[in-house]
Amino acid sequence: MQPDDILVADMCDQILYGTYVGGNLSTAIKARTGNGGAVIWGGILDLEQIVDTPGFQAYYRGIHPSPIGDVMMTGMNVPSRTGHTVCLPGDVVLGTISGVTFIPAHLAEYVPSCPEKT
Repeated sequence: MQPDDILVADMCDQILYGTYVGGNLSTAIKARTGNGGAVIWGGILDLEQIVDTPGFQAYYRGIHPSPIGDVMMTGMNVPSRTGHTVCLPGDVVLGTISGVTFIPAHLAEYVPSCPEKT
């Protein structure tokens, strides 16, 4: 991961044994990316530790204390179907209190509420 990168993982809406991000991974993502975060179409665990990670943003479907299991990684830095949308590598992630959307990088400058591209 590079500075300002966002981890996007499609866990097929699996929360039980679909907990991709926990306290340790969120701390590592924050340390590696600076302002990065995570979008998980599935579960997370260790919410208390994640909340205590300053500046780390996480969007997720649910919380469960189970370890990750019964899943298989099929690719890294590849297009991902997340919910009802597709995230391509390089897309700008716009997360608000209402949810998350992915904006193609070449269109980001035309979105008024989108952060500046780097």
